[in-house]
Amino acid sequence: MRFSEAMEMQELEAGRLVAHFDRSWWVVNGPNGGVIAALMVRAAQHCLAEDRCVRTVTTHFVSAPKEGSVTIEVTVERQGKIAGFASLRMLQQDRLIATSLVAVAEVDQ
Repeated sequence: MRFSEAMEMQELEAGRLVAHFDRSWWVVNGPNGGVIAALMVRAAQHCLAEDRCVRTVTTHFVSAPKEGSVTIEVTVERQGKIAGFASLRMLQQDRLIATSLVAVAEVDQ
């Protein structure tokens, strides 16, 4: 699976997206952590202003997902004129996989 395909997700409702893992990006016992973090960033960008630059990302990997679907829940903590902040939770069948905090801001002109 190409990276662009691994980053695909569908919006279930506002602030809830679904993505899928297959074994294409597997290392040892689960997907590469960079793929998990990248999905979290894409979900945050989807719910915040997409034209803003990602400034910081913090991701905690709680447990390894299995092959299949995961749900990403995005909470927009603040959306201002210049910056936006989101907290995210990735779940698989009610099991916490990862948490992230993402901050975005306008690109300096």
